Amino acid sequence: GHVWDEKNWCIACSLDCSWGDGFYITECFGGSTYFEFIELVTNEILIKVSGTNFCMQRSSEDILLRTCNPSSPNQRWITSDSLDDSFEISQFGFETHCVSQEQDQPDHAEIVGMELCSSARVNNTSVW
Repeated sequence: GHVWDEKNWCIACSLDCSWGDGFYITECFGGSTYFEFIELVTNEILIKVSGTNFCMQRSSEDILLRTCNPSSPNQRWITSDSLDDSFEISQFGFETHCVSQEQDQPDHAEIVGMELCSSARVNNTSVW
Protein backbone atom coordinates (compact mmCIF):
# COMPACT_ATOMS: atom_id res chain seq x y z
CA GLY A 1 0.00 0.00 0.00
CA HIS A 2 0.93 3.67 -0.16
CA VAL A 3 0.22 6.48 2.28
CA TRP A 4 -1.77 9.48 1.05
CA ASP A 5 -3.42 11.91 3.46
CA GLU A 6 -2.17 9.93 6.47
CA LYS A 7 -4.10 6.85 5.28
CA ASN A 8 -2.56 3.69 3.91
CA TRP A 9 -4.31 2.93 0.59
CA CYS A 10 -4.22 -0.39 -1.25
CA ILE A 11 -5.49 -1.90 -4.49
CA ALA A 12 -8.24 -4.48 -3.97
CA CYS A 13 -10.66 -6.57 -6.00
CA SER A 14 -14.10 -7.75 -4.88
CA LEU A 15 -14.40 -10.05 -1.86
CA ASP A 16 -14.15 -13.19 -3.98
CA CYS A 17 -11.82 -11.74 -6.66
CA SER A 18 -13.66 -13.39 -9.56
CA TRP A 19 -12.75 -13.56 -13.24
CA GLY A 20 -13.53 -10.23 -14.90
CA ASP A 21 -13.50 -8.18 -11.68
CA GLY A 22 -11.94 -4.74 -11.74
CA PHE A 23 -9.82 -3.13 -9.06
CA TYR A 24 -10.47 -0.27 -6.67
CA ILE A 25 -8.83 1.75 -3.91
CA THR A 26 -9.41 0.80 -0.28
CA GLU A 27 -7.72 1.46 3.03
CA CYS A 28 -5.25 -1.30 3.82
CA PHE A 29 -6.21 -3.66 6.61
CA GLY A 30 -5.62 -7.27 7.63
CA GLY A 31 -8.20 -8.62 5.16
CA SER A 32 -6.87 -6.66 2.17
CA THR A 33 -6.28 -8.32 -1.19
CA TYR A 34 -2.79 -9.78 -1.37
CA PHE A 35 -0.81 -10.06 -4.58
CA GLU A 36 2.14 -12.14 -5.71
CA PHE A 37 4.66 -10.53 -8.04
CA ILE A 38 5.88 -13.40 -10.20
CA GLU A 39 9.08 -12.56 -12.06
CA LEU A 40 8.98 -13.73 -15.68
CA VAL A 41 12.19 -12.17 -16.97
CA THR A 42 14.25 -9.23 -15.75
CA ASN A 43 11.92 -6.25 -15.20
CA GLU A 44 8.74 -8.15 -16.18
CA ILE A 45 6.24 -9.62 -13.73
CA LEU A 46 2.80 -11.14 -13.50
CA ILE A 47 0.67 -9.65 -10.72
CA LYS A 48 -1.36 -12.55 -9.33
CA VAL A 49 -4.05 -12.44 -6.65
CA SER A 50 -2.75 -14.74 -3.91
CA GLY A 51 -4.60 -18.03 -3.61
CA THR A 52 -6.10 -17.81 -7.11
CA ASN A 53 -5.07 -18.34 -10.71
CA PHE A 54 -6.17 -14.81 -11.60
CA CYS A 55 -3.81 -12.03 -12.67
CA MET A 56 -4.10 -8.33 -13.41
CA GLN A 57 -4.63 -7.73 -17.12
CA ARG A 58 -4.82 -4.42 -18.96
CA SER A 59 -7.73 -3.99 -21.36
CA SER A 60 -7.26 -0.58 -22.99
CA GLU A 61 -7.13 1.66 -19.89
CA ASP A 62 -9.04 -0.75 -17.64
CA ILE A 63 -7.46 -3.39 -15.41
CA LEU A 64 -9.39 -6.63 -14.96
CA LEU A 65 -8.85 -10.07 -13.43
CA ARG A 66 -8.19 -12.78 -15.97
CA THR A 67 -6.83 -16.33 -15.82
CA CYS A 68 -3.05 -16.03 -15.50
CA ASN A 69 -1.27 -16.36 -18.84
CA PRO A 70 2.43 -15.44 -18.81
CA SER A 71 2.47 -15.20 -22.61
CA SER A 72 -0.18 -12.44 -22.64
CA PRO A 73 1.56 -9.06 -23.11
CA ASN A 74 -1.34 -7.36 -21.30
CA GLN A 75 -0.51 -9.34 -18.15
CA ARG A 76 3.20 -8.57 -18.23
CA TRP A 77 3.92 -5.60 -15.97
CA ILE A 78 7.01 -3.56 -15.20
CA THR A 79 7.75 -1.77 -11.95
CA SER A 80 9.96 1.24 -11.48
CA ASP A 81 13.13 0.97 -9.48
CA SER A 82 12.80 2.83 -6.23
CA LEU A 83 14.92 3.64 -3.21
CA ASP A 84 12.00 3.17 -0.82
CA ASP A 85 8.96 0.89 -0.65
CA SER A 86 6.99 2.89 -3.26
CA PHE A 87 7.02 2.04 -6.97
CA GLU A 88 5.11 2.62 -10.20
CA ILE A 89 3.47 -0.14 -12.25
CA SER A 90 3.33 0.12 -16.04
CA GLN A 91 3.65 -2.02 -19.19
CA PHE A 92 6.10 -2.21 -22.08
CA GLY A 93 4.58 -0.49 -25.09
CA PHE A 94 2.26 1.50 -22.79
CA GLU A 95 4.91 3.18 -20.61
CA THR A 96 3.17 6.57 -20.80
CA HIS A 97 0.47 5.12 -18.52
CA CYS A 98 0.73 3.90 -14.91
CA VAL A 99 -1.59 2.02 -12.60
CA SER A 100 -3.43 4.78 -10.73
CA GLN A 101 -6.87 6.21 -10.06
CA GLU A 102 -8.46 9.26 -11.71
CA GLN A 103 -8.85 11.67 -8.81
CA ASP A 104 -6.21 13.95 -7.27
CA GLN A 105 -6.62 12.16 -3.94
CA PRO A 106 -7.71 8.56 -3.35
CA ASP A 107 -11.26 7.88 -2.29
CA HIS A 108 -12.61 4.57 -0.97
CA ALA A 109 -13.89 2.31 -3.78
CA GLU A 110 -12.45 4.53 -6.53
CA ILE A 111 -11.68 2.50 -9.65
CA VAL A 112 -8.04 1.73 -10.46
CA GLY A 113 -6.96 1.79 -14.09
CA MET A 114 -4.25 3.04 -16.40
CA GLU A 115 -3.74 6.81 -16.22
CA LEU A 116 -1.17 9.05 -17.87
CA CYS A 117 1.94 8.82 -15.67
CA SER A 118 2.63 12.53 -16.11
CA SER A 119 -0.78 13.42 -14.58
CA ALA A 120 -0.61 10.77 -11.87
CA ARG A 121 2.89 11.89 -10.82
CA VAL A 122 1.67 15.46 -10.27
CA ASN A 123 -0.73 14.13 -7.62
CA ASN A 124 1.61 11.38 -6.42
CA THR A 125 -1.03 8.75 -7.27
CA SER A 126 1.22 6.70 -9.54
CA VAL A 127 3.07 5.05 -6.66
CA TRP A 128 2.14 2.00 -4.62
